[in-house]
Amino acid sequence: MLASTSAYTAADNEPYLADWPEYHRRQKLEDKANGALRNSTIFVWNLDRAPDYLELLESLGPDQGDWSLERARQGLMHPWFTRDPEQTLRDFAKPTLILHGEKDMGFPVQLAHRLHAAVPTTHLTVIPNTAHMTHFEQPTVWSNHLRTFLAD
Repeated sequence: MLASTSAYTAADNEPYLADWPEYHRRQKLEDKANGALRNSTIFVWNLDRAPDYLELLESLGPDQGDWSLERARQGLMHPWFTRDPEQTLRDFAKPTLILHGEKDMGFPVQLAHRLHAAVPTTHLTVIPNTAHMTHFEQPTVWSNHLRTFLAD
């Protein structure tokens, strides 16, 4: 299962975010907060849930955040995998669930569609009105899709 992730680089995100006014509005909120929002306005679609998401992050401790979206965009994340991800998944040749939030601003849903089109053994499920933290925003819907996929 691939959940709210991308097989592609951060540079692949940019064309889908460049003309998205809501992304830019939320990014300005993040910029004004000088890191205090910890990408909550980007990762959580329902902004009423953003404080709950921040509370969850705080409960994990002060060292959480090195994985941040901005670090990935700046190329500061370790390239842990250097092979072609599409070919790797085709070679794997097992059913793979791609579970993705419709409004994901960390890894735009268009990239999930691209991967699904490139790998015939994938099943794509897009959860409406959720962002990157789909499992946080809609845990029951998210886990039901996972259970259904694993039961098949």
